[in-house]
Amino acid sequence: MPSASPSLSPANSQRRHFSVMGGRLRFQFPRNPLNAGLSFLGVFIDGCVYVIGPILICLAVGIAGGLSHTFFKVLLPMLQQYYKDDALSTIKLSCHVGYVIFVLVNVLYNYYMCVMTPNKGPTYDRVVRELAVATEFPYPETPSQVSQCKRNFEEMMIFRSQRRQARAAQASAAAVAAKAAQQSQNRTNSSNGDTTTVVRSDAVNNTNNGITHRHAGNSTSGSGGADSSSNTVLPLHTASANTATNSAAKKNTTKANAPKQKQSPPLRGWMLMGPQEWGFCSYSNQPKAPRSHYDHVTKVLVLNMDHYCPWMFNCVGYLNYRYFLNFLLYVFVGLLYGAFLTYLPFRNMAGSNYVSQAKWIRNHGKTDWEKQGLTHMFNMTPLPSERTAVAFAFMLSLSVGIAVACLLGFHLYLVLTAQTTIEFHGNCAKRKHAKKRKTAWINPYDLGYRSNWEQVYGSGNILLSLLPSSREPEFLPVPIAGDIGRRPSQRPRNTKSKIQGVQQNRTTDAAQIV
Repeated sequence: MPSASPSLSPANSQRRHFSVMGGRLRFQFPRNPLNAGLSFLGVFIDGCVYVIGPILICLAVGIAGGLSHTFFKVLLPMLQQYYKDDALSTIKLSCHVGYVIFVLVNVLYNYYMCVMTPNKGPTYDRVVRELAVATEFPYPETPSQVSQCKRNFEEMMIFRSQRRQARAAQASAAAVAAKAAQQSQNRTNSSNGDTTTVVRSDAVNNTNNGITHRHAGNSTSGSGGADSSSNTVLPLHTASANTATNSAAKKNTTKANAPKQKQSPPLRGWMLMGPQEWGFCSYSNQPKAPRSHYDHVTKVLVLNMDHYCPWMFNCVGYLNYRYFLNFLLYVFVGLLYGAFLTYLPFRNMAGSNYVSQAKWIRNHGKTDWEKQGLTHMFNMTPLPSERTAVAFAFMLSLSVGIAVACLLGFHLYLVLTAQTTIEFHGNCAKRKHAKKRKTAWINPYDLGYRSNWEQVYGSGNILLSLLPSSREPEFLPVPIAGDIGRRPSQRPRNTKSKIQGVQQNRTTDAAQIV
């Protein structure tokens, strides 16, 4: 039988040795099981995301294909019969078909660009260096320069975090001192009332003591002095208990009235930096441009990161945000059209015409009205075989359309206010922090509604900007007023090639942000 005798190694208490058949097996357990469990959970979630992403892409394409099939095979024959006696039937049907094809092409194109546009590569490198020149940041090129940039960033963040903690401690101490002064003033004001109460309590106790002595003298005429002394000491014990109870009550009151130190809202590292200040990403080991964040799913540093979308299997950021907005827009108008078009057939499924049509088909078939060139006995009334497709199309168009409308409205608000989803949550915390300091906070990236729109869609025609196009963004990721905010390839020819300085508009110093 093999003998196994565990022994702890002095060098590492988490390393165990087992002797089996004369040999030694070593098992090393993690030092912190909680961190190991969280790491395993993160790896498991990442694996699930990688599996779910392609599945959701196939599901999205399948939904688009199913709705298109419903239109061309079910709804279009209904429309043909509905417009049969109309002189403009051909034009109306052509408008329906053209609209569906236009929306479908835009949806599929923008969806494809959202999925396939990478957030790294030559375009990313070119944009990052253009932004570094515009913000006068010395972009490191050699490994030694990258290491120096990392050290400078770490030292800066340590200094700003310590300074913020010191300010929070000073504010907390001032609040505690003010609360203590207020309590002292309240005790001083109530001292006269407490003295009067104590005097009255002593008088009542003396009266009770006298009554107790009289009762004791009457009851101990034949029993000795022990009972008398006991009755005499009873009020003293009662007074001691009352004193202890009052002391405990005062301590509880003091603890209850003690000021609770409110912790300041947590701030991320990027929230301690200026609007055009560069940082450093420890995950990708490269300089971190303003408004950029590291995506832990795609493992890349994303410019103007908004969010990771599992339906896109990609992260939405600077390079594909316009495609994402156009995708939401065309999905919304397509689903709105689908809900409008399927409403009447969906409502007719609960009417008498649908029941009569179903009975006729069951008893006589469709040959009678097919000879007359009709596809349905009643206009805009689906056949029993079309019931499921019509119901599915209407409910899906209505429910998903409402959800997409809410998401589209939120992102249009973000575009017009020069924010990303991450910055929206961070700006809410900054507003609360500024409100506590009794100051006003203004978004440094906000250049006005029109300029904010142009930061995403460009300065061209608004309607043309919504059409399919693979052009790169016209402006830099960080909004900067004037032509300096444009990318060099998009600037007018008469613009000076040498940038004299960065024109900051409505920005604050990094020290004031902290």
